[in-house]
Formats: sequence, C-alpha cells, structure tokens
Amino acid sequence: MELPPNGEMSAFDGFYLDWDSYYNEEPFYKGYRDESPPELCARAGFAPENYFQFVVPSVGIYGEQAIADMVASDKAEAVGQATTGRLAEGVMWFGYGAFKQ
Repeated sequence: MELPPNGEMSAFDGFYLDWDSYYNEEPFYKGYRDESPPELCARAGFAPENYFQFVVPSVGIYGEQAIADMVASDKAEAVGQATTGRLAEGVMWFGYGAFKQ
C-alpha cells in the first residue's frame, strides 16, 4: 500500500515515482509498483470480484477526521495520477485489498 501501481499511472508519472527507487534509496519501490495488485490478491486465493482499491488522505497530515469525512460523504477518490502519492494535490495514499465471503 501507499504506492500506486505503474498500471494506474501515466508513463511520466511512473518514471517520476520510480526515480525514488534508484536515487532515494528505496530499492523495492520499482518492483512493487510493477506488480498488479488484483493479480497479487488472486494468487493469494481471493476471488477477483472481491478485490478493491482506494485512495485515502494522509492521516498524519489531515488527521482522522479527514478520513471519517471522506467515508461519510461516500466520495472516495479514484486511483490515478491526480489523486495518488506525491503527484496528488495534498497527500493521498493508495491502498488495496480483497475479502473472503
């Protein structure tokens, strides 16, 4: 979580985020961002229809109330270059998961 997958970003934005892998000593950024979160969940045994992803405001910057307000408003941000990671206005983080029924 935190870093958006390359498949959700433009080539330039992917390059920009992968820069950290090499020049900010974040050696796992690129490999992780090259993964497909839906495929990771499927390989772990979760049904594809039970996969979800989201973007959430940083609790460290905006506080718990910002997250509660977003959930209450039912206006979750879509994943993408304008809403995720350092490329977003403010700080928003990418997350994903799956559930068993």
